[in-house]
Amino acid sequence: MPQLRDGTIVPHYFGTTPVGRSGNPGVSTNVQLRPGEVKEIIYPSDQRSISKTWTEYRVEVQHKDAYHTGTVTTYPNCWVVNAFGGVADRSTFTLRADSGQSTTSSGLGDGSKVLLLCINGDQPNAVILGGLRDTNDNSDEKSDGHNLAWSFNGIQAAINDNGEFTLTFNGATNADGSLRSSASQSAQGTNVKLSQDGSVTWTQGNQSVKIDATASNITINSGSYSTIVSSAGTQLGGNTALDAIIKGTTFRLAQQSLHTALMTALTTLSGLLAAAGAALSAASVPNAIPIIGGAIAAPGFLAAGTNITLAAAIVTTMQVTIQAFETAVANVLSTQNFTS
Repeated sequence: MPQLRDGTIVPHYFGTTPVGRSGNPGVSTNVQLRPGEVKEIIYPSDQRSISKTWTEYRVEVQHKDAYHTGTVTTYPNCWVVNAFGGVADRSTFTLRADSGQSTTSSGLGDGSKVLLLCINGDQPNAVILGGLRDTNDNSDEKSDGHNLAWSFNGIQAAINDNGEFTLTFNGATNADGSLRSSASQSAQGTNVKLSQDGSVTWTQGNQSVKIDATASNITINSGSYSTIVSSAGTQLGGNTALDAIIKGTTFRLAQQSLHTALMTALTTLSGLLAAAGAALSAASVPNAIPIIGGAIAAPGFLAAGTNITLAAAIVTTMQVTIQAFETAVANVLSTQNFTS
């Protein structure tokens, strides 16, 4: 223990300073890296904000050194470091404030656990450099190998030991990691995966879209129905698709040609049959009993026979036209795209 000139013994818990010299209050020599927990978020619009520009945080910081007992000090206006240090290149994110609903055995809450340093040792100018692992975070496994994983407000991302990337949506969360009451349970599980073979898969429930790098195709699955798209064509309904898809424009042009030819033939056939009918009607009069005009009726019967013969030829033409259409119908069926 120090002793003054007059013999006074000064207890160890008191310090001494020469008369006329001011003591150091300690606010400008705070150079230690300190841990803390975020207790409150202070937005720029808050009258307590110092910057009036950035989101600030009230942090309870643990002070401990070799000469004094540990204590907790509140740092009222801490701000988060910008990883890229600029305006064009910057990173911003918010930290969780302690909800006051959960406390661990160490006395800490569920607020973000952070590391702070004070610029030039100036305690009122504390910067949050990053975070610490929460005692409730026990997600590391040896089997995970070399990996990266992060989770932010219900969005999870991971890169596993094989270099595969997975992005998963689960919905907004509370500070303790539980799903917010406003989030939808049914929306959970939306997933994007970049596989080791280069394939990309989007999944939500029983629906999925996969760009298969190995099979060189794209499979779209809506649950009970799937479609496969590849360089060989499209299969609506998956591998069970057997019916060729009709090429609509080509089909309509062929059908139009068929119908035009049939309509022309039917018009001619109609006229011939009408003439044949009239001739037979005229020829029937002289041939009524008693038959007295067979010779007179002969020209009528001849004309009727001729017209009917021509009508038969028109029918044959129609048959050939239909046959030609059926022969060419293969041109209107896709050889690549199929449906079920």
